[in-house]
Amino acid sequence: MGNLHAAIDHKFGVRNGVRVADDVLVEYPGEMPSAEDQAQWIAEYNARLAIINQIEALESTATPRRIREMAANPAWMNALDAKIAALRAKLD
Repeated sequence: MGNLHAAIDHKFGVRNGVRVADDVLVEYPGEMPSAEDQAQWIAEYNARLAIINQIEALESTATPRRIREMAANPAWMNALDAKIAALRAKLD
């Protein structure tokens, strides 16, 4: 497992009474979630992080030189914007 605390924060927002030690859920308000639930939360969080990393990588290709070139031929920037928009839609 990994990123359990971050996954809980992402899924539920910051919650009082949650304590994670060495990536093990030690305290949780209410009923302690199953290991399967926790694994699912981590998988969802990691999938979201992977999408965000892809978006950041695509956005970093829009360098000042590329933006200047866009004035003459906007096809590259339009394609980049479409890729980023498709990835952002997956985050909703």
